Amino acid sequence: MGGYSLDSQALAAATVVTSEPLSAAFSGILGLALPLNSIIAELIPPVTTNSPDGAAWASNLFSITPTSAAPAHRFLSLLLSRPGSDAVPAQLGIGRHPEFITQPSAVQYAVLESDVRGTLFWKVDVRAITVWVDGQERPVQLSSVVNGPGALPSAVLDSGVPLILTTSAIANGIYGAIGVAPDNKGQYYVPCTTPLNLTITLDDRPPIPLHPLDLTSESGSTFCTGVIQAADSVFTAPTVPADIILGVPFLRNTYTVMAYEPPDDAGTFGASGDSIKPRLGLL
Repeated sequence: MGGYSLDSQALAAATVVTSEPLSAAFSGILGLALPLNSIIAELIPPVTTNSPDGAAWASNLFSITPTSAAPAHRFLSLLLSRPGSDAVPAQLGIGRHPEFITQPSAVQYAVLESDVRGTLFWKVDVRAITVWVDGQERPVQLSSVVNGPGALPSAVLDSGVPLILTTSAIANGIYGAIGVAPDNKGQYYVPCTTPLNLTITLDDRPPIPLHPLDLTSESGSTFCTGVIQAADSVFTAPTVPADIILGVPFLRNTYTVMAYEPPDDAGTFGASGDSIKPRLGLL
């Protein structure tokens, strides 16, 4: 992949897949969560020799030997395009930025939230969500199911999720700002003539604006389906320690860097090491 070759890689063969829209366009899923979250690695523990094991794809990629054949820097970068537009290409970068990133220092990095087992996801704090209506700021009241009363909600960035999923409390706050309530099935529909102007503040970063075109999808001539939907059953499961999943609609509005080591103040990465000290970069 991308000019790099792995001698071995453990894969999970699935004959029945639920909740994943596999089709003729592709035949599998490349997980980009952190190695500690790998179920395969739990079943086939990684080893320090060259023997085949259950190490995650990124672990195998960044530990290619000799090191001269491995990526020079331990990070993955992600750009997602918008349907019907060629303004931004869809790209997965390995150890390098796209050509238009001429100032790496502009990418802002933050330490990830960890869980009981360690750092499993590309997970961050959500400091604010703001809806803008006719130029007026309408902050959304935030709460956390995972972190408890009074705590900030957590968000996981996941390129494999086609929506933005959250709790009904947060979803109601977002849509309530434009006078929209869920239907009798708990789904949110927005008048197609009503743009949803939204910013999300993560960690200590400036607010990130999301384009209204990314926040609804056409489902009829009058009402469009909101891509921010409530999924309370998901967030009460112990396997999802977050309050929000920021999927494709969010990632289309950012340049994302999944770094396995911290960069320096100029945004550049030094020689690759062995330990994992993940940082999430956004621009």
